[in-house]
Amino acid sequence: MEYAYEEPGAVVLERRGNWFRVRLSSGSAWLESSGPQEFYGLERLFEGSLTYLTRAWDGKVAAAPGSAARLAKVPTLAPDQPVRVRRATLDKDGLWFLVDIMSSGCEGEEPTVIDHGWVPAYGTAEETTIWFYSRGC
Repeated sequence: MEYAYEEPGAVVLERRGNWFRVRLSSGSAWLESSGPQEFYGLERLFEGSLTYLTRAWDGKVAAAPGSAARLAKVPTLAPDQPVRVRRATLDKDGLWFLVDIMSSGCEGEEPTVIDHGWVPAYGTAEETTIWFYSRGC
């Protein structure tokens, strides 16, 4: 996946020292870094990016990380539902993002917040629930 325009990168699922567990088309594998490699955590990738909810998102938001979730107030769950990432936190259940679910993304009209809440960073099959447009709109 691209982390910037024409800049491919591996999706890292876990890091232990110089070892990175990266996603493969089927499963994952551990790779050792041969030197200091730049690592962009999801929190950094989403800063100032045009972000959206992926198909791994279950359609729910929580009032607090790890708490019971409710269905989001979204008229129709559209693929690539635009969100604004407000902040991130790590708790016993993993990484969570506080998001504003937006009415629109790149369509030109001024977007409004239609709902907000906490979303886990990972959903089905360790897929990220949020991603970003590395090339803009």
